[in-house]
Amino acid sequence: MSVSKTIVVKLGTSVLTGGSYTLDKAHMVELVRQCAQLRQQGHKVILVSSGAVAAGKEHLHMSCDLNNLANKQMLAAVGQSQLILTWQTLLKHHIVPIINENDAVATAEIKVGDNDNLSALTAILAQADQLLLLTDQPGLFTADPRSNPDATLITEVNKIDDNLRALAGGSGTNLGTGGMATKLQAADAARRAGIETIIAAGHRPNVIIDTINQTGVGTRFKALESAIEGRKRWLLAGPSSSGKLVLDAGATDAIVLQGSSLLAKGVKQVKGLFERGDLVELVTVQGEVIAKGICRYSSIDLDKIKTLHSEQIKAVLGFDNGKVVIHRDDLVLLDD
Repeated sequence: MSVSKTIVVKLGTSVLTGGSYTLDKAHMVELVRQCAQLRQQGHKVILVSSGAVAAGKEHLHMSCDLNNLANKQMLAAVGQSQLILTWQTLLKHHIVPIINENDAVATAEIKVGDNDNLSALTAILAQADQLLLLTDQPGLFTADPRSNPDATLITEVNKIDDNLRALAGGSGTNLGTGGMATKLQAADAARRAGIETIIAAGHRPNVIIDTINQTGVGTRFKALESAIEGRKRWLLAGPSSSGKLVLDAGATDAIVLQGSSLLAKGVKQVKGLFERGDLVELVTVQGEVIAKGICRYSSIDLDKIKTLHSEQIKAVLGFDNGKVVIHRDDLVLLDD
């Protein structure tokens, strides 16, 4: 018997609707069959499902402008329960966790397709072995295959850089909110946490089984050899950064090249408002984001002690939360 794996499968709206405005329940049954087969093989399966807006539109038999955020929220509010009820019927007697972003209230997420990033966070928290992002495309191409007949599929990715991100476009459908760009974000977060990620076509026959069995389906993002420990995994895939710290060249080199903590004297500028314990981005004077970390001082206090030596902190603030602004254990680099 093969080694048991924990597998997170993210299903995009285009996969669940087949490009229509209603849920394709026959295809959902086929996806359930594949998940059940994985369960029988001893694997653990978690579904992250889009499709609430489509389910709401189908339930209400309603035609409305899907470019309008309020309309999408309304349809999502109705459709989320319908979506889960449909899955519940299909998965009856076999418990598989199903996760869906609450698009009815999360207005930022409904704009950017956060179910992709939600699936990465789910995979990280579940300590999954693989993340499968199913969409309406066979994977990532060298160009947009919808407009360029010479585009070829990229079967394996070992490094995500600006050139690769430039290949990603926007959302392919009105019902869907994600696109290849958010899938790259999800893949980047997951692979840094030691989780292999695959983008594949959700309507390809037996796609889930074939992908897990390493048969060369889709675009495969190799996990980094050294998986980041749990706390740093959370930093990569967790909450949005509350502010930015602009570092001088010395501090940048110390963090990137020497594995050092960040000291107050290395901070040239404080941007944004944040409290002690919030997550912030560390950027170079050129504006490049090099790391994320948990700051031990609020933005107001840090603005008073930036560029100062650690021994001066207590004299300026009347207290100190330690000699470092961000300890190395609370910091994660964003380079590849």
